[in-house]
Amino acid sequence: MLRLGEVKMGISKFYDWKDDYKVGIDSIDQQHMKLFLMVKELDGYIEAGETHLVMKTFLIELIKYTMRHFADEEKYMQEIGVPKHSFEEHTAEHKDLVKQLKEFVGEFETQHKIFTPKLIQFLVGWLKNHIVRTDKKIIQFVK
Repeated sequence: MLRLGEVKMGISKFYDWKDDYKVGIDSIDQQHMKLFLMVKELDGYIEAGETHLVMKTFLIELIKYTMRHFADEEKYMQEIGVPKHSFEEHTAEHKDLVKQLKEFVGEFETQHKIFTPKLIQFLVGWLKNHIVRTDKKIIQFVK
């Protein structure tokens, strides 16, 4: 059985970090990179056929880290004076993702839903879309 943090990362995949995802704010970029690494690690657990308990535990850690990242990002946005409407739209996306992830964990517990590559595709798709479409707008307010 693998332990958290011991997944082999293998060849490059669709969820690898690319410089195109940089928003130009070092602290946020570092957190985004960590999120990509965590998704990659979860995928490794799925591919290795790890127990549901290991994957559920890791997904909960991913949710916690995501919430910390969102809190940091939102604090930064407030500090630089992002307009209220833009801030609210941005934070609504954050809340929606966290809600979806918590619902997934709940479904796993009540319906014995399994962890599949579709979860990874969803997470990576959401991250890429949110970073490129929404987070990159933050830098506009810095300039």
